[in-house]
Amino acid sequence: GRGRRWRGREVWRFGWFFLGGGQIMSTAENDRQVLARRYHLRQGSSYDTRIVHVFVGAIVGVICFSRAANAVSGTNITFEGETIFCVDEPRICEKGGSGTFAPTDNEYTWSKGSRGILYTLILSYMFAGVALLADAFMNSIEDITAGEKILHTVDLSGRPVQFSVRVWNPTVANLTLMALGSSAPEIILSILEVIFNDFYSGDLGPGTIVGSAAFNLFIIIGICSYSLGTEVKRIDSMEVFIVTAIFAVGAYVWLIVILEGPSPNVIEIWEAVLTLALFPLLVVIAYYLDVKRTRESNKIAPQSKQVTIISADITHNNKSPAPNSARMSMQEKIQDLRAQEDAGMPNTDEEDKVVVARLLEGKHTKPPPSRAYYRRLAKQTRLKRHAAKDRMSISVGRGVREFENVGSEVEFESMAYVCSYDAGFIDVTVLREGNLDKPCTVSYGTHDGVATAGQDYETTKGVLSFEKDEKSKTIRIPILQVDESEKVLTTIDELDDTFTVQLIHAELAGEAVGDTTNLVALRNSMCTIHLVTRSISGNLELQCGNFKVLESQSFVDMKIIRTGGLKGKVSIDYTTRDGTAIVTKDYHRTAGTAVFEDGESEQTIRVSIIDDDVYENDEVFYFVISNPAGGAGIGRVYEATITIVNDDVMSSKLDALKSVLRINEDRVNQVATKWIEQFEEALERPDDGLLSIAGFLWMLMLPWSLLLAFLPPPTIGGGWLLFVVSLSCTGLVTALIGDYAALLGCTIGLSDYVTAITIVALGTSLPDTFASVLAAKTDRHADAAIINVTGSNSVNVFLGLGVAWLIGAIYWEGNATDAWRIAIACKDPSVVKSYPNGAFFVKAGSISFSVAVYAVCATASLVYMNLNRRLFGGELGGPKRIIFLVIQIMFWGIYITLSSLKSEGVF
Repeated sequence: GRGRRWRGREVWRFGWFFLGGGQIMSTAENDRQVLARRYHLRQGSSYDTRIVHVFVGAIVGVICFSRAANAVSGTNITFEGETIFCVDEPRICEKGGSGTFAPTDNEYTWSKGSRGILYTLILSYMFAGVALLADAFMNSIEDITAGEKILHTVDLSGRPVQFSVRVWNPTVANLTLMALGSSAPEIILSILEVIFNDFYSGDLGPGTIVGSAAFNLFIIIGICSYSLGTEVKRIDSMEVFIVTAIFAVGAYVWLIVILEGPSPNVIEIWEAVLTLALFPLLVVIAYYLDVKRTRESNKIAPQSKQVTIISADITHNNKSPAPNSARMSMQEKIQDLRAQEDAGMPNTDEEDKVVVARLLEGKHTKPPPSRAYYRRLAKQTRLKRHAAKDRMSISVGRGVREFENVGSEVEFESMAYVCSYDAGFIDVTVLREGNLDKPCTVSYGTHDGVATAGQDYETTKGVLSFEKDEKSKTIRIPILQVDESEKVLTTIDELDDTFTVQLIHAELAGEAVGDTTNLVALRNSMCTIHLVTRSISGNLELQCGNFKVLESQSFVDMKIIRTGGLKGKVSIDYTTRDGTAIVTKDYHRTAGTAVFEDGESEQTIRVSIIDDDVYENDEVFYFVISNPAGGAGIGRVYEATITIVNDDVMSSKLDALKSVLRINEDRVNQVATKWIEQFEEALERPDDGLLSIAGFLWMLMLPWSLLLAFLPPPTIGGGWLLFVVSLSCTGLVTALIGDYAALLGCTIGLSDYVTAITIVALGTSLPDTFASVLAAKTDRHADAAIINVTGSNSVNVFLGLGVAWLIGAIYWEGNATDAWRIAIACKDPSVVKSYPNGAFFVKAGSISFSVAVYAVCATASLVYMNLNRRLFGGELGGPKRIIFLVIQIMFWGIYITLSSLKSEGVF
């Protein structure tokens, strides 16, 4: 309900009837006339007998509306010379109470025990449904933010290459659409409460937002830390974390300011607008810091270890680099190389090429998995371990000829090799393809990564000589014995022991000027060597993140490698996933589990490509690994993009027509097929039968499954149609949650605010708990578990309360009615005096006190996390994880206890 409001219509009717003054007045116009007359009395007119009618009628009304065990109390107040009897409006579970959709007319007559059980079951069912809808909502957001664009640059040999990058900045996506998706129930509940409550403020919306923030920060992060065991993980993007943490506490301090400050108990329009405006401010600051961090990572410092070693290992022209060459950005390096090529002065400084390659590797790393990714995996795998971070190699997969005018090409057989420290050496194979009529020489050299020459391996450089018709050569690189314990510590610190081998220059013997058939080109000219130990299980990842394959080639081989360690038997699931290429139309579905025996370092999975002789544009699909088992984790590359390059011969007119119309027949067919598959999946019975637990749960969730099946597939409209439909369904279910949460709280004797910060906050936050634990376990850092919490907590205030309170403030601005004046006068007469034309009233008492308690406990929690970082090297996990969990639970208990006591009027 709306708290203590004067029920003018009912009280006047009962008063008039009780005194025998005639028939009960029944029209709204009569009520307004009565209120108008009463308001004129406050301007100085004399009292008449109608005041007595009101008093007596109020008593009769209270008796009629109340049960003997729970009578509604009332109080007298004097406002502008008139005494008004303020009566508590019946709560939703009482006679005369109502919500948006519930309860039914006679529900209040049922026993409290039966109603409590019924409301608990219904609310649990609604929580399950809204979690599924929120997952569908997040899936649409993931499709929206997964859009990519093609960028062009040059590789180490100076040749142009292309790769795809995300259109959405990951930081912006996480703080906007992702935050909206993960917090949709709380935000929607706050907005709907204001709208369906005749634009009066309520307690469920603000209470759920603050209670959810407390649960997220204290309980979820505490569980995440405990789930890691003795492993320690730390935040990597400290600047972004500091900003989101400041906003996560500052947003709630701001609530206290606007509730208790210039306009106590009133939210003015400018306050609501400023609250909402803090949201884009947070996004802009976080985006700026993210871009700044990316740019700084793309610069090579003068004392860079990599540049120094490269200069020492490879020197062909004995020239010194320009004083500022080490500081040049990637774009400047590429522009400089292109300018030299255009001027007919090929760049022979191999250091420049290596620096550009290093910069390319840093710049074009894929962002870490999104919040939607973790929520989807948490739902699909029931808290199994999953992928954490992703990178995309700039290399192009074997099998695609981008330059047809060269005589032959030289490349590494594999883009990545895995070698244990006790192996003694690693053999790297170099292949030569194309015109093999003449001998060829290729220079090569090793370069440090995390692994360093002289400590982990021996510097190796030289020249390979291919004889006529010779197709392969081997480079042998000595590996040095190291202390296994040091490498275990390095792995825990999440540094991958790698170094690279580069093909530097290739030329044919007796090359004829102008004869392109005698040219030789380098392709895939750098490979990575992963050094691993046998004392830990290590990580599993894909060899490369981007492959191209000719449609006529009929297959592509995907290599899964084991990095960091080779101990024990481990496994990982793999599957293909549609992009613009469609399964059974463009490729065959490939799925299974790759099992690595003890000491086994790699496996190859062959994916079949369908050559249909039908003209199509180049299309992509994805190869994904997940669910590592046996103690292994996931490395950086957990998803690869495979581009099917069309090589069908068709007319140029059809080529132009397809380009203009942008038609993809497979996509049209896929939409219908996918929709049918959604219903097939919803109706698919469990293997154990209907009489099993799985069968019972299937039948129980069947209505939700069918509702989800009706939702449009995310492939339609780039995910936007699913976004709108799922958001609408989430809003409808959230309105039901609001009703039944209020009913449950009322039935068991809790105020709406206490119900919100406990029951509702817990129900809406559980899906995020599973996703956060999954992220904490599988991500290389603690960012996904902590920053997503601090970011979403602040976004909840800016969107959930900012939008809701702006709607209420705009509605009541200059729109005061007599009913509003009397209702607000019963709560705070000073507000009616200060805002005679109307204002949006928000009782500050319980909310501001609860927010203050949360802000203090949140600050203490963040300080303690920083202390953990200083003492144990990270915010999550470690030897004191149990103490951290206990302290987090204590903070949450303090918040719940003090907020509840305040809301119930204990102090």
